[in-house]
Amino acid sequence: MYEKRTAKTAQQNETKTRYFLVSEGTVTEPLYFEALIAHQTALGISPTIELIPLLRSYSEAGFTQPKKLIECLLQNLAEQQQGKISYKTLLDRIMDYLLETKSIQHSKQARKIWNRMVNHCEQILHRPLYIKFDRKRFSAKCHSILFMLQQYIKLPASAKQITTVLIERNLTYRPGVDKLCLFIDRDKEQFGTAPQTKQYNEVIELCHKNNIQLYVSNPCFEFWLLLHFKQVFAMHDTLLLENPKVTSRKRYASHQLSKLLPNGYQKNHYAARKLVKQIDTAIANESAYCENVHHLEYRLGSNVGKFIEHLRQIG
Repeated sequence: MYEKRTAKTAQQNETKTRYFLVSEGTVTEPLYFEALIAHQTALGISPTIELIPLLRSYSEAGFTQPKKLIECLLQNLAEQQQGKISYKTLLDRIMDYLLETKSIQHSKQARKIWNRMVNHCEQILHRPLYIKFDRKRFSAKCHSILFMLQQYIKLPASAKQITTVLIERNLTYRPGVDKLCLFIDRDKEQFGTAPQTKQYNEVIELCHKNNIQLYVSNPCFEFWLLLHFKQVFAMHDTLLLENPKVTSRKRYASHQLSKLLPNGYQKNHYAARKLVKQIDTAIANESAYCENVHHLEYRLGSNVGKFIEHLRQIG
């Protein structure tokens, strides 16, 4: 995982309380978080609070199961606190940089580059990806892999310049000062539906044990987005909760959003900044549905509005 810092949050300020935002979705939620950050002051959120989305690195992209996300987050934080870095983290930092700089053009090329790096670590260096090394050795380890990569890809900068960028990509989380927040859907495919299924409660317990604030939307984050409109009350609660497919590409919630948002709704493209300006409507509408994280396992609702209220109160 790595921090997504906008121009507004690029300068670290030790006096601010940082809220690190981890989401099950890799596109929809981060777009909404960026809109929150852009309008933070106008929304009544104190400038003494810094909102920092945590994005998943290349090898973590397929992680959607909430327990796996928590495990991934805790592993990243453990490395930070130990002053060590695993080979997996090193490779992820290189891959994320190459993707951000568009040095890698497509997914097939990305897989080849990743496999070459993994092979270099495991077969040439004889270092499995889970092995950790002291952070002071980062430059030498990074140079070694970048030198190998130069045979297969045109790097966007010198190995020294890239290493300088990557060595600063440590998580800036401070235990006891900053907050961790996890945003998930009550996804039937992830949690199951039978009463005896314990996964949902296990996630609640894991979050409580590790001081992670948990925010759930049932059935999905799109329901929280729908709450920004008064028209949500005219929709069928049963259809909202079941969220069946209504077209070949869209489920009920996203289909309804497409009708309400200018230019429609796609997970990776929607008018997030317009939505956050209606956040007071969303908070008020949310109170008409379930907001209790324990009851959200089976009931239609969300507690994301509680997160916004919390931010406003502590400011």
